Amino acid sequence: MTAMLETILAAIANSLWQSLALVALAWAGLRFVPPMNAATRHLIWWAVLAAILLMPVIPRSKPGAQVGQALPAAQLLPIRQAAATPEPPALPVPAPSLALRPGRWPQCVFLLWLAVYLMQMIRLAWSYRYLRGIKRRARRASPEMRRDFDVWMMACGVHRPAELLISGEIVSPMAVGFLKPAVVVPEALLDEFSEPDLDHVLLHELAHIARRDDWSNLAARVAWTLFALHPAAAVALRQIEREREIACDDWVVAATGQARPYAASLARLF
Repeated sequence: MTAMLETILAAIANSLWQSLALVALAWAGLRFVPPMNAATRHLIWWAVLAAILLMPVIPRSKPGAQVGQALPAAQLLPIRQAAATPEPPALPVPAPSLALRPGRWPQCVFLLWLAVYLMQMIRLAWSYRYLRGIKRRARRASPEMRRDFDVWMMACGVHRPAELLISGEIVSPMAVGFLKPAVVVPEALLDEFSEPDLDHVLLHELAHIARRDDWSNLAARVAWTLFALHPAAAVALRQIEREREIACDDWVVAATGQARPYAASLARLF
């Protein structure tokens, strides 16, 4: 098992600088190229994360022939003839891969990763159970609110059925899924927010459902449990979360055409 751990850690260590370089290149590219929308940036960071996760398993070419490799008989004569001639100057050999020193440290790193992994999985399971409880105990919205909600779904072209629920256990609105998604609104907002402000809040959560962010967020959280110790993956996951929220803000502005009123609604919500 130690040999396997050393192989895995060596593969990750040898691809770490490439992963960090890819993250830096993506960050600089998105910062200095012509502006693009948040949904596109969200997809780009997902592609960066996928590349980071694949780098350790990409086969690396090794210079030179393998020791003990048999050559065909047809190739032996040219080799004997070439032995009598002076050898050409040696070509530069690529730098060898990073070799990790043997010891007990692979087990220590594995135990640290296992502890973080188990902690993150417990948090993920607790969050799932908590959200299911919130959704189960919430009550249905009034027919008037539901009618306005359905109108917004039709106007924005959302073809994914979703419920509208009211809960007194939460302080901020949320979108919960997965197979039967719902938008859950805090009961306190019904009295404190005007109808336009409430529409902005509902549309932001509806954007998560329309974009299927419940599934992509689950994939991001699972990736975080597996690669919490990988610095490049951690940066990519934070950017994915950031661009996901901005993409929903852009979705609301595109649906309403009211950037400043929407920003004011967010400020009142916070």
